Formats: sequence, structure tokens, C-alpha cells
Amino acid sequence: MVYKKILVWVTLSVFILVVGIYSLLLFVIPEIINSKSFTGLVEQFVFKKTGIGIFVQNQNFSINSNLRIELKIEKLILNCENKKAAEIDKFKLNADLKKFALDKIYAESVYIDIDSFKPLIGKKKHSYAHKNFNLNKFPDLLIKKLTIVYHGINMQSDRIDVIKNNSGETVIQLIEIPVNTLLSAVLYFQKSQDPKKKFLENFKEYGGKLSLDLRYKNNVLNGNIRAVDLRAVTVLFEVPLIFQNAEFTISDNVLRSEAAGIFGTEKIEHSLIITDILSSSREVNGSVKSTLSEGMVQKYLPQNIKIKKFVPIKVDYNITNKKVDVRYYLYLPPKADIFYGNAYLGLRKKERRFYARTYKDGDYLYLKNYNYSIINDSVVKNIILGTGLFISQNGHLTPQWITCTTNGFAPVSVTGSFGRYVQGGKFRGNFSTVILLKLIFRPSLWTQTLLPACCLIWKSKFRGLQMPYYMPKPLKTWRI
Repeated sequence: MVYKKILVWVTLSVFILVVGIYSLLLFVIPEIINSKSFTGLVEQFVFKKTGIGIFVQNQNFSINSNLRIELKIEKLILNCENKKAAEIDKFKLNADLKKFALDKIYAESVYIDIDSFKPLIGKKKHSYAHKNFNLNKFPDLLIKKLTIVYHGINMQSDRIDVIKNNSGETVIQLIEIPVNTLLSAVLYFQKSQDPKKKFLENFKEYGGKLSLDLRYKNNVLNGNIRAVDLRAVTVLFEVPLIFQNAEFTISDNVLRSEAAGIFGTEKIEHSLIITDILSSSREVNGSVKSTLSEGMVQKYLPQNIKIKKFVPIKVDYNITNKKVDVRYYLYLPPKADIFYGNAYLGLRKKERRFYARTYKDGDYLYLKNYNYSIINDSVVKNIILGTGLFISQNGHLTPQWITCTTNGFAPVSVTGSFGRYVQGGKFRGNFSTVILLKLIFRPSLWTQTLLPACCLIWKSKFRGLQMPYYMPKPLKTWRI
């Protein structure tokens, strides 16, 4: 009998306690949190600990019978050193108290000035090393308009959605992000980690908009990125590059893209594959095809560079572990040629190819191979080939050495403009320069430096070569 009374009283006490806590959560705590005095205490506490001033307008906190939390704020403003650092309009948050987890975050508009928070960060350097981050635990997010100011760059997006679908995937959608502000922010972040020149710096005047529709689950990313009116201008020669539409598809962490556009006045095709895109060890492979025509070269390149007919070009590249491997191809059909001042390639009666491969590792740019070749029935025969090395110093590439070797005997006409003084014949040679190659790139130094200082090594043989000795009229011919 005594035990039954104890059990009844314990059960009754537990019931009263549960009902009391439940009532406290449903009625008392919301009243406390919604009171002006509590809001004032929170504002004072945050300001004392962080120096950030908070202004809250029309706050409403509630808990329903299923222990789900809802917080609504008409306007939330954060100030740092008397300057507006963030502003959120019509903010709404939902959470499940039973799971201690956020469910949804909604905002009509969000403005964040990251630069305004710099006084709080101070001069402390932060590590951006990769950390495990489970996106599957991220709450659903909907922001109708987002504005972020980062290092003076104003980045905007008309809509951001991060939701979970029925398959358990986290869906990320961003609508029409301006390319110029996004890439400016990316470039600033890259330079803050490593001040060396980045690929993005080869272009300027970026334009267009990006829209993202991505799906993430168990560290696997799928989806697509769509670019509209994507454009830029090359820093060198200021040649415009335009892609009206470019689609990037992502399947199991592999990004692929094929796009066609306009480069200067000519068509351009670009293909891209990035494997293991979420990893720092990702690999990038791409290919670019276009054409150098007489009109394009005349319009955009210096006057001392000219093209006869047209020259198809192709560039293949690979980036792995920050090492850049690039292959360049220039195809010269019969009658086509490239002029630089009085120099030109020659051999116009034949189909030719100029090829070069560079490999950049840190400050070293290796010219792994280059060759000038004749193509007969799809068979490539090298005529002249060589290697070289350039080193980046103070942001400029300085040549260290270049070699030039003939593949057996080569026709003298391959020497281009020098062929004007030669009638037929062949030659074979091995040429190497050591340091002081800057003379080639800065001709004005020839007036200040003796020719022997170029440290040239030249071994050559001639066969069947006839060289007219030109006065006003050819008077005689030298034979070698």
C-alpha cells in the first residue's frame, strides 16, 4: 500500500514537472525572449563581447505543441565601429527542439559587408586548410536577394536556395550571379593565399551571369552551371572573348564543358574536364581551338606581326598539383605564313606545323620541346627543334637558355627572310644560347652589348647552297 502511494506521488510529480516544463517552453520562454528587456540584454552582451552593435525590429519567437521553434525578425542590423556591417530583412528561422537541429532559414534580402568585420579580425592570420564539413546537416536556406561586399567588391545574387529533396540530396541553386564580381572575389582570395600571378589575371573586363543548380550527397556533387553572355578581354593585345551560352555539367565530382564562342573576329571552341572537383588534388584538362586570320591579326595585334592567309591554332593544357603543362599547335596550310618584322617562317609551298610544349613548376617555365615541321600525307617530319628554360623574376619571365637543332639537313628556305639571299641548298646546325637571351627580347640592348657576349655556340654544315652576292644587281654567286 505504501509503495503504491509512493509510485502515485512520483508519477504525479513527474507529470506535473513535465507539464510545467512544457508550459514553460510554450508560454513563458517566448514571452521572455520577445520582451524588450531581454532583447536589450542580448544586445548589450553581444556588444560587450564582440564590439558588434545589434538592432532588432519586430521580433517574434514562438514554440508550438510539437516543440518546433519559429523566430521571425522584420529587420536585423549589425554595426561594427559605427558602420553597417550586415542587414537582413524579413528573417525567418525554423528549428526542431527535439532534435536540436535547424530546419529552415529564410530571408527576403541579406546584405553583408565582410570588410566591416576586419577590425574584429585584426591582423591574425587564419588557416584556410580543408576541414570536414557535412553539407547534409546544413539547414534548408532560401535568400531571395543576397549582396556581399568583399574587399570593395559588390557581389550580388537574385536568389539562393539550399534545400533537401526527397532523395536526401542537398540542392544548391543560385540565380544569375554577376561573373565580374564573383571572379574578382575569387581572385582576391587566391592572391591573399599566394601572391603569384593567377590565370584569371590574363583577362580583364569580365562580364555575364552564372546560374548554379547543384546536388550534393555523401561528398558527391552533381548538377550544372550555366553561363550567359560570358565575356572577357585578354590583357595581352586586348582581344575580346565571348561565349553567348556555356554549360558546365557535373557528374559524380567530374565537371565537363564544351562551348563555342567568338575570339576577336574568329570562332573559338573550348572543352574542359575537371576530375575530383571537391578535392584539393583535382586535375584540370582542357583544349582551345581557333584561327588566326589576316583580318583579326591586323585588327588586334601589333603592326609588325602579320598573317598571310589563315593559321589554325590549338592549345591543350593540363593542371595537376599547381603544375601547368601546355601544348601549343599552329598549323600552316600551303601559302600561309607568319611575319614578325622582316622575318617569316618560309616553306610556303608545303603544309607545316609549329609545336611547343611548356611546363610551369613554381617560378620555372620549361620549354620542354618545340619544333617546326613539314606535314606530308599526315606524317609529321621535324625540321628544326629545341628546348629552353625561363625563370620568373619580379613577375617577368627571364630566358636562361634555348637550343635549336636541325633534324639532319634542312632546306635553307626554312630560315624565312634569310632565304631571300639563298638559292636552294640545305644546312645542318646545332645552336645554343646561354644566358643573355634578353638581347633577343630587347633589341635596344644590341647597341650596348658586344655580339660575342651572347655566348653563342654554333656548329653547322652546308650542302649545295648558292648565295647570290647582291649589289644593285647580282654580280656573282657564292657556292658552298
